[in-house]
Amino acid sequence: METKLLGFIQALRHHQVYVSTAESLDAMRTLALLGYDNRPQLKHALALVLAKTVAEKDHFDAVFDLYFSGQRLSPHQQESDETKAIEVNIEQLLATDSVLANAVSAPLSQLLLTQNSLKL
Repeated sequence: METKLLGFIQALRHHQVYVSTAESLDAMRTLALLGYDNRPQLKHALALVLAKTVAEKDHFDAVFDLYFSGQRLSPHQQESDETKAIEVNIEQLLATDSVLANAVSAPLSQLLLTQNSLKL
């Protein structure tokens, strides 16, 4: 499971960006297609999927920049029931969408998702 993306979605929720389960699944598909290598492209694509208003876009930009720079956004971030529900939904999606499941499980995708540049 892509915990980094789920952590980012959780951080968005803590910073006034409402993200639905469907939008989380769209973000997973987006990440499966783009990977983490081109951060500006990923930021733009995820903003299109996750931010719905100008205010949310402003919050999204700030959270993305902080989260993916490695800075902590909140010291006691814990997984909520909603995050666990999203993980279950994503697992179900991967079980029913063979194209997405193959894309996410491919060796290159796994290296990109885990950001393991040593094995690339």
